[in-house]
Amino acid sequence: MPTEAASSTTSSDAPAAFPPDERCKYAYKECKERRSRRKNGKLHSLCDYHRKKANSVQKSYATKRRNMQSQQQARAKAEPAFATPPPAPLTAYALPAPLLPRGYGVYHEPANDHALRLDEIKRRIQSAWERRHAPPGEPSSIYYNYPSLSASSPPHYPQVHHHYEPVLHSYMKPIAPLNH
Repeated sequence: MPTEAASSTTSSDAPAAFPPDERCKYAYKECKERRSRRKNGKLHSLCDYHRKKANSVQKSYATKRRNMQSQQQARAKAEPAFATPPPAPLTAYALPAPLLPRGYGVYHEPANDHALRLDEIKRRIQSAWERRHAPPGEPSSIYYNYPSLSASSPPHYPQVHHHYEPVLHSYMKPIAPLNH
């Protein structure tokens, strides 16, 4: 059986013998420990345990911040900064514009992705508007034929530069051309 003096030092239920303004001001949980003192005699806001804990966290964040800065500086030195973008290939301008299909470059890749995306958005909006205002029971006016995957392309990658053509059935009216 422990002695009375030993039991009083191990008991955590014993009230603190110092005033509440000298208690640790740890923010997340009540700490009943006494605030530590500075070398000049003034009180710190935390006890020794929470000061050590806060200092270790602060050191780890400072280390991470220094590492990130050094990595960014290394990347900036490794990557040359271009004052001007590289010039466009001259082959895209080899043929006069009337000989090329509208919106396509030399190899049938979109010459202006932004314009093609806007065209697709306009088509979808018009299709949604027609579906909303169509009589009940009438199917949508536009359907897409999706490309079949060739044997050369992997089964999980669709063909990238395939133009989807709408399928118009006899009971559907064609979509009006979009003016640019």
